[in-house]
Amino acid sequence: MSTSTKFYLSFLVLILFSFGKNINAQNCPFPTSSESLNTNNLKGGILLNGTLFSNTQDAYFGPNLPQGFPQASVIFTSGLWLGAKNNSGDLKLSGGVYGSAYDYVAGPITNDNGQISYNCDFYDRLWMVMRSEILAHLADFEDNGVIDNPLDNIYDYPAQGNPFFENINGFSLPNTPQGLAPFFDQNNDGIYNPIDGDFPKPSAVDESAIPGQMIWGIFNDGGTPNNATQGEPLNAEIQITGWAYNCTDNEVLNNTLFTSHKIINRSNEDLDSLAVGFFMDFNMGCWTDDFMGSAPSLNTFYGYNADEVDGSTGCQCAGGATTFCQNPPVQAITLLNQEMNSFMYFTNESPGQNTISNSPNTPLHYYDFMHSKWKDGSPLTFGADGLQGSQATDFAFSDNPNDLTGWSMNTATPLNDDKSVLGSSHLGNFATGDVVNFDLAFTFYQDENLNHLEVV
Repeated sequence: MSTSTKFYLSFLVLILFSFGKNINAQNCPFPTSSESLNTNNLKGGILLNGTLFSNTQDAYFGPNLPQGFPQASVIFTSGLWLGAKNNSGDLKLSGGVYGSAYDYVAGPITNDNGQISYNCDFYDRLWMVMRSEILAHLADFEDNGVIDNPLDNIYDYPAQGNPFFENINGFSLPNTPQGLAPFFDQNNDGIYNPIDGDFPKPSAVDESAIPGQMIWGIFNDGGTPNNATQGEPLNAEIQITGWAYNCTDNEVLNNTLFTSHKIINRSNEDLDSLAVGFFMDFNMGCWTDDFMGSAPSLNTFYGYNADEVDGSTGCQCAGGATTFCQNPPVQAITLLNQEMNSFMYFTNESPGQNTISNSPNTPLHYYDFMHSKWKDGSPLTFGADGLQGSQATDFAFSDNPNDLTGWSMNTATPLNDDKSVLGSSHLGNFATGDVVNFDLAFTFYQDENLNHLEVV
């Protein structure tokens, strides 16, 4: 999306904020909290509005450079899309897009069918803990079985049954069978209690591989009308964990951020045909010369540069965005524990445009894009721009761009418009109380000895 359009959307968000926070539990305000993963070579913001990252100093996604250095981003924003149908065939749809409108708000869903009975502002925060704090906590416990120096970030952590949480935070945690923030349970009693030596830990990692940094938050699509997608909410609760490793001896880990989305059906009805999509608006430095592709066998999609020099005119970018100049990178997103069933693109249109390949306008458009269908319901087809072919396919631009005989944006008809992409999984049944987990790796790669295609 162009810099001017994105600025306009951001301006609308500021207008929304200017009205102040509404604490009506059934009309929760736009979540404003963000925390940045920045313990290794990358930096990326974790948010609570259904998106990851944003084009701001605190939440942008890109190389983690010292303050004062020009910082080029690689992802403008990423959003979680959820779609499913009830027993009557009615579509339920929520999505994280750009910030002028929102479907997700901070906090859990504590009763059936999306009822929320707390001050939404309580949960408009993210809990962060560092590896050094966890190691200090463990050393304190292991020397004599007693915690002599309690650490705030360990004791106020919002995990199941934490006996210290309410005293520190001023409100109580819900008690749900699906649990809350992930942790290592020393005595396997199902309760997070720091005095037992329990400690925060992403569910996806072993207790011997404590990350350098970990962030956790919780949001839902039941606390506000879906004014971004106009869809009917699923009444889903989403618990997000972000983490990163500082491993100077492992280039891949040191250039990767991880996220986990734990998605719970909190409604009072079983759902079917569940699709989960991860929308991505790449900004690989300059937004005017980005290409995207997919590697279905690796459950991966990625962004790369269209030419050897990142910029719209030389190393300069329209709108003044910082570029990677003569050393453009590649940014990959990999689904680690789920299969990627489709990969689709759409064009971020200018005002007044409305074609079948432009951004979604209705809930059905969002759902169809998660199934590699255009806005008129026709399928993505193999080759060129995916619109005129005869062979339906689930994956756009699925060949290596270095293969000049394959289908990639590098070999397709020139596609100069600003585009976004969507990697999706199709999971089917989603009964009341069901949980699905999505673990993602965001991996950045740059090599001054490789050109824009070789780096892929």
